[in-house]
Amino acid sequence: MDKLIFGMSQVKFCGLEIGWFDEQGVTPAGTAATQVDIYAAQVKDGPVGTITSNPGKKAFTGNLIDMSAENLVKVVGGTKDEQGNWEPPEKWEKTGVMDIVCDSGHTIRLYNAKVTGNDFGGGVNSQGVLSIQLNIEVMKDEDGKRMKIFAPGIDPETGQPAVKA
Repeated sequence: MDKLIFGMSQVKFCGLEIGWFDEQGVTPAGTAATQVDIYAAQVKDGPVGTITSNPGKKAFTGNLIDMSAENLVKVVGGTKDEQGNWEPPEKWEKTGVMDIVCDSGHTIRLYNAKVTGNDFGGGVNSQGVLSIQLNIEVMKDEDGKRMKIFAPGIDPETGQPAVKA
């Protein structure tokens, strides 16, 4: 099992633990790179080269079901008033470091996650709960890093074995 990454036990965004996602967790939602073959009239048996026309995109998607005002402010912004009401921002988007802590012990660190609330999902009914559908784009940080998968027991902040408290 050491070679498998599975389960989602916790998600941190901008240094804060955020609330629950539905049972699907987060799933890949990126796009593959596209290449264009280059042909020459003199070469009859195939392309003479291939160039990447689009590098593709790394991304995840997930349904956030913790709809508490505190959690929504942490994830997509907006404000929480003294009664606990949430007023969304005009643009449902925040950017920061995201750690996806897995049941397998691994941590997937996204150095510059652009989290966008796409729309509401689920429902207000007896068969599901309301959620916000999140798109999580894996962007480069100022050092050019996108992501790193930390082995079980390694602290992503230090890159060293985690100290047991």
